[in-house]
Amino acid sequence: MAGKVVYVTESVHYKKEVQLLFGVLTRYFGLKTTTDLKDLETFFSETKVNIIGGTITSIFAGNPVADIDLYMEDPSKQEEIEKFLEGKCYQKEFVTDTAISFFRQVGTKVYHVQLILAFTGSPEQIFDSFDFTVCAGAYSFHRNDFVLHPRFLPDIAKKLLVYMGGSRYPICALYRVIKYQQKGYICKGSTIMHLALAVNALVIDNYKDLKKHLRGIDTLFMQGYLEKMCESDAPFEYANVIADLFECLDSGLSLAESQEEDFL
Repeated sequence: MAGKVVYVTESVHYKKEVQLLFGVLTRYFGLKTTTDLKDLETFFSETKVNIIGGTITSIFAGNPVADIDLYMEDPSKQEEIEKFLEGKCYQKEFVTDTAISFFRQVGTKVYHVQLILAFTGSPEQIFDSFDFTVCAGAYSFHRNDFVLHPRFLPDIAKKLLVYMGGSRYPICALYRVIKYQQKGYICKGSTIMHLALAVNALVIDNYKDLKKHLRGIDTLFMQGYLEKMCESDAPFEYANVIADLFECLDSGLSLAESQEEDFL
């Protein structure tokens, strides 16, 4: 598990990646000067906002960035962070109990930022709830440093999916395998077995439980379907749910898969 390992926190070794990340921030937040960038760094440092997950994976893998996920160490700063994003011309797109999705349109380009609500704490604490090692990378503004799980870089280099075992949403993690396979990642049988056992361990007795487990951070494309699902304690009709899910999943792409990506 992530809490039992030693993390790499020496950004002096990753000057290129720091510059790439700041370039992405410049475009996403419409920064015009180095002073603007410094002000953003200062705000994220003071409010203890970290960028964790897919953005950092894309930076180190040399892939286009699809969106930015912001994680809070101090959830009491949520309102202040929302106001900051609105001040950068971001509008709310979706609001769930796991995340608030914002977008900003500049001409034909649409930028997406998510403020994650489901997980709060330090990068090391957040990693304990992540699904794959290749996602366990962060940039901490108040540390002025990257925080990387020890398997983060090796598994990215191998394009290997390794399940970390602590995900709250293993159903969503299982579906995310498709996205990574489309990017050339390998998912070995041991990982599939690990995910299957994690899903089997879930307790899903009713629609309320089902909705919670389907509303993972990376499956916002199901938002329309989930909004119509009643959040009750009534036992769900398995056959009906499977039929609806097949139609939903097979008729379109996830938000992360379908949106325009920001090239480095």
